[in-house]
Amino acid sequence: MRTAQDMRSALVVSLCAVICLSVPFQRPVSGQATAWVRTGGPSGGIGYDIRARPDNPDVMYVTDALAGVHKSDNGGLTWRSINQGIDARQGPSNDQIPAFCITIDPNNPNVLWVGVQELSGVYRSQDGGTTWDKRTNGIVEPFGLTVRGITVQPGNSNVVYAAGEIGSVNWAGRQIDGKFFDLVRGVVYKSSDGGQNWRAVWRGDNLARYVILDPTSPDTVYVSTGIFDREAANSRAEFNEAGGVGILKSTNGGASWTTINDGLRNLYVGSLFMHPRDPKTLLAGTGNEAYPDGGGIYLTTDGGTTWQQRDGEAITSVEFSTNNPDIAYASGSREFYRSSDGGQTWRAYLNRNGQSWGPAGILTGFPIDFQVDPRDSLRLFVNNYGGGNFLTTDGGASWALASTGYTGAEVRDVAVSRQNPAVIYANTKSGPFKSTDGGQSWAGINPVELRSVSEGARVAVDPEDHNHVLMSSAHQGLTYESLDGGSTWRLVTDYDEELRGLSPANRFQQGMQVFAFAPSWRLKVYGGFGYQGCVLLLEACDTPTIVGVLTSEDGGSTWVRRTGTGFDTMTVPAIAVHPRDRDTAWAGTMGRGVFKTTDGGSRWTAASTGLADLNVESLASDPTRPEILYAGTSSRGLFKSRDGGVTWAASSTGMKANEEIKAITVNPSQPDVVYAGSYASGVYASTNGGASWVLTNAGLRNRAIRALTISADGRVLYAGTFGEGVFRLGAVSGAATSR
Repeated sequence: MRTAQDMRSALVVSLCAVICLSVPFQRPVSGQATAWVRTGGPSGGIGYDIRARPDNPDVMYVTDALAGVHKSDNGGLTWRSINQGIDARQGPSNDQIPAFCITIDPNNPNVLWVGVQELSGVYRSQDGGTTWDKRTNGIVEPFGLTVRGITVQPGNSNVVYAAGEIGSVNWAGRQIDGKFFDLVRGVVYKSSDGGQNWRAVWRGDNLARYVILDPTSPDTVYVSTGIFDREAANSRAEFNEAGGVGILKSTNGGASWTTINDGLRNLYVGSLFMHPRDPKTLLAGTGNEAYPDGGGIYLTTDGGTTWQQRDGEAITSVEFSTNNPDIAYASGSREFYRSSDGGQTWRAYLNRNGQSWGPAGILTGFPIDFQVDPRDSLRLFVNNYGGGNFLTTDGGASWALASTGYTGAEVRDVAVSRQNPAVIYANTKSGPFKSTDGGQSWAGINPVELRSVSEGARVAVDPEDHNHVLMSSAHQGLTYESLDGGSTWRLVTDYDEELRGLSPANRFQQGMQVFAFAPSWRLKVYGGFGYQGCVLLLEACDTPTIVGVLTSEDGGSTWVRRTGTGFDTMTVPAIAVHPRDRDTAWAGTMGRGVFKTTDGGSRWTAASTGLADLNVESLASDPTRPEILYAGTSSRGLFKSRDGGVTWAASSTGMKANEEIKAITVNPSQPDVVYAGSYASGVYASTNGGASWVLTNAGLRNRAIRALTISADGRVLYAGTFGEGVFRLGAVSGAATSR
């Protein structure tokens, strides 16, 4: 059955077909399709909750703070989005759907509740997620409230609790590896009429996450406070005082509260779960990146009067199996634990040479929520804060990716094979992935056993061999080379030690921001280095980098740092190479415009005359007329040069004013056909070499474009988005035509 959203997408495509009769560009270009296909991958995003219907566990739900709510009807094999009526939107293109928590009403599994991030939203569905209505009357924060947990009272669906985080108090919290942790407070709201009206029943100095009710005495309420990546408002970073609130308990339905922290050595309690048969037994997972001391797995058997630490370090998720509560699970970002005696003792699982847990080729991130299959205590789903949903069927010994159709991936780069347009690589915030069927399925290719990519930056494919791949991390200046399509990797640059000598603000945020193979000689490769925050968020672009540009003469196996360029300490996110002369190239910088070399990278001269914005995020050259170049800027749209970069002129007719153009690609078979990726508006296309542009967004559900790549014949275009993975324009043999 088609959803309302599917019907709207079909209507858009139909309207596009009508418009195509009057707008020349919208006709298919040499047989190219007119509507984008959502591939549903690679995995990634900001995953949060995962839930299964108790009466039919094959029906499951996950939430993602970038891509909203997804549903599975086949036990997690495939997922589809169900966001009709959730009007909360965020992000540079206002397309991100910031769904955080989800709850199934224990009294009526057709009724669902969702809380959203930062926008003070609570939504309810009474038809299993087909439609949603907003219920926020009485929530006094107009914005800045993130609803992190919702609980419905067993036996009385009118009583609902919503736990949340209130904004950030300021940005002066503890700094870890260049990241400031928000200082936050918390709130618990309660409704006695099914969400028609809410009132606050607790406010305090850390966010509230889980609300747990005693099913035998529903006025007995437990609340966990804190999480791994936020800092309590009562902490004092300057004195390394963690602060925190810990675990709250009420015996009168929230009218009053006491803290029950005896035995807890860390008050950042990111996870809490009650024993399904003994409500006085609860598991808690504690720990915080800024304050890790005392984090771990805690157990109480007396309703929270006392707690005992049982194992682990920083733990982000815990859960009992409901059909066999002797089996329990706990995990943090590195270790995964299972207990077979109700949480008294634990076994750690560290596969893949002791580096991490999870599927091969994927760095799992932070496991933020569990769902044990109520029919099988060894079958467990894990939704990850770093993106991706994972499945074990043997209690944690082995893992598989279970995210087909569900993605909130923040794609940083995408590259397509010249030999086969179905072979594509994507580098994302969650690391690198590969597809061999046009995006229909994805495999992780993160070098976890070597040195994992915690955040990806760029990826490039050798124009003559799609098994030869270059890939970079956004941190530590790490660059990798693969000769077998990503199955194995070799580390070719590592500036970790040098970067550790810098200030914390930019210590780990530097890496290769662009690769460019010379079309005329595949062994010549140019690399632009830089600060990741500048490329992604235009933040701290004046932060000096350790190098601006590097070159390789052996296909990326070894690199030479070029100095004396005039932009040695500038972030370089864009490079274009002359199609016939390997020694001529152009580099786009953040702050100083475009530079040109004619001797392979030894010397560079300024080539920015006419550029109204010197923050150049993207460059592309015409493959047949090397004097023609295109430059995308951070705030003034697109510029074109007809003289090899000597002069530039605005070329943004048809674009919205002040577009940020993060990607440009030229059709190799029809070089007057050019595509430009806007960070706010989607994909622009021109059929006249940039003289005019029109948006080509039919089917493109997320318009925050970070990367574009086109096949050698110009028939297949891929777009990487900030929040919904990769989209494809054009047909690929064997790939899905819709999703």
